[in-house]
Amino acid sequence: MESNVKPNNLVSEFWTEEKFKHSQDEWTELLKKTNADPLFLSWSWLHAWWSVCSKPSDELFIIAIYERNELIAIAPLYKENDSYFNGILRTRRLQFIGKRFSGGKGVRSEYMDIIVQTDRQELGIIEVLSIIGADTRWSELLLSDFNTSSLNYSYIKTWLNKQKMHGRIESQGHAFIVDCSATFDEYVKT
Repeated sequence: MESNVKPNNLVSEFWTEEKFKHSQDEWTELLKKTNADPLFLSWSWLHAWWSVCSKPSDELFIIAIYERNELIAIAPLYKENDSYFNGILRTRRLQFIGKRFSGGKGVRSEYMDIIVQTDRQELGIIEVLSIIGADTRWSELLLSDFNTSSLNYSYIKTWLNKQKMHGRIESQGHAFIVDCSATFDEYVKT
């Protein structure tokens, strides 16, 4: 676990697999203080995906931001080696845990986002983006199934423009919300 202390009382860490494995309580507490999706961005969902769907060549890239020892943001990311045009153009893709762009089959996560405490939104997302931008070990940032109604979405679009990076929306679609607060039998009746 590598950490970096900033002058504004922020500490950033890159979580190891061991730290990720033992972070359920901390992750869950942060998620309760956000507007992030409670299912697809839960520790249980993402840790299960990583445990089952990651490849040996994948590199975990979870960024955790702390302010005075309190976790205020998590960027649940990983790096994947891939190529285009039958291996001619190689890429190192930074993307959300829970997603695999390179033709990977399996579980698809939705409503993806960077998890940031609501009252620390700007501070948290700006710090995460500065860390992503400072890392030179990726060539492609892919944020599939990003929750476009998230405040983070507009911060990221602005950041891409400032970095002079090309951002594009490859496709858009609709998802359905199912109320799961009732019992399964009540759901089936509807």
